[in-house]
Amino acid sequence: MKRSRTEYTEEQLAEMERKLLALPPIPAAERKLGSQAGVIRLAQAIATLQERGYSIEQVAESMRGVEFEITTPTLKSYLLRAKEKNGTATPKKPKKRRPASASASAQTPTTAHGHAQEQPPVVPSGPVATPAKASQGQGRGAD
Repeated sequence: MKRSRTEYTEEQLAEMERKLLALPPIPAAERKLGSQAGVIRLAQAIATLQERGYSIEQVAESMRGVEFEITTPTLKSYLLRAKEKNGTATPKKPKKRRPASASASAQTPTTAHGHAQEQPPVVPSGPVATPAKASQGQGRGAD
């Protein structure tokens, strides 16, 4: 039994390359494609179906109906990859930041180490009754 080699000389690799490149091409009708390559091949037909109003779920179901086994999430992923490869994917828009809500301000922010940060006191808006100053004799203990 031969042991497999893990090292080759430049001369051996050049000979292997020559022999590999001498192999005849496989006719296109006999070439087998995987699911991802199949989706790329059918991308224009899929786009046409979507232009006709078919949802991606309906397209995936129709593909299964013609014996192309694929799930909707896989179809979405393959189409996105094909668009990115061709440079036709639309860039994602940055998410708009919503203004902080009252519930968000009620949460205590933490530092990078998970410790609670000290928060400034919440100051209500609008007119508010203020407590009388102790120096005017109206404060506590001024009886």
